[in-house]
Amino acid sequence: MRSFLSIADISYKVQCMMAATTVDYGKIEAWVVMEFLFLQGKGAAEIHGKMKDDCPLYSTVKSWVARFWTSHLEVTDEPWSGRPISTTTEDKANSVNAMILENHQISAKVIAET
Repeated sequence: MRSFLSIADISYKVQCMMAATTVDYGKIEAWVVMEFLFLQGKGAAEIHGKMKDDCPLYSTVKSWVARFWTSHLEVTDEPWSGRPISTTTEDKANSVNAMILENHQISAKVIAET
C-alpha cells in the first residue's frame, strides 16, 4: 500500500535518514529510500554508496533497481508460489501401506511409479 505523504515530506525524511551517520534501515524504509533515489535518476552503485554501510547488499540494491525499471514500484513483495499443496490423501496412503505390507522389499521407485 502506498503512503499518502507529499513529495516534500518524503524528500525531507530521506534527507534526514541519509544525513545520519548510521541508519538501521528496515526493509520498507530501505525500499522507499531506494525508490526515491531511483526516481531522482541515481543508479544502483550510487544508491548503494549514498545509503552507507547499513543498506542492503549491492546485489539486492541492483535487483530492486531493476524492478523499479520495470515499473514495479510497490513496496510489498509479490506472493510466492511456495511449496505445492500436498497430494497425499488417505486413499493413497492406504494404498502405499498395502503395497509395503504385501512386499517388504518394494522400492520407493516402484511405489512412485504406481
